[in-house]
Amino acid sequence: MMRFERFASDSTPNKAPGPDGFNSHFFKKTWDIVSEYVINAIQEFFRSGHLLKELNTMILTLVPKVPNPSTMKDFRPISCCNTLYKIIANIIANIIANRIKPCLPDIISPSQSAFVAGRSIGYNILLAQKLMGIIIRILASLGWL
Repeated sequence: MMRFERFASDSTPNKAPGPDGFNSHFFKKTWDIVSEYVINAIQEFFRSGHLLKELNTMILTLVPKVPNPSTMKDFRPISCCNTLYKIIANIIANIIANRIKPCLPDIISPSQSAFVAGRSIGYNILLAQKLMGIIIRILASLGWL
């Protein structure tokens, strides 16, 4: 039960509501009342593998990026999903991330820094600086600098 509540509370409260008219703020404020229904709906999705079409809808809006848009590239697409859909998508993403996490060090090159626990791009920067220092000292000792 706490697991679903965590996913429900992770959403940004002031986002635009989806087609159902509710945003995550509504679910946070009324969690004591709606939690049983939300949890049942989520569990039913994972039992059956089917999502009600009323939950599996979204509103696509084109927001202009510039004052007088004239082409499609002048717009930013924004999709407003149902909050329950977002919670389910968040749970699925978390499940997938946890399943592939142990494999990432094997499939991501050791020279890559992102997406692997214990690696940081900062280490690559420090390594590059150190290597440049060594190269400059070697070149200077050879009289090439």
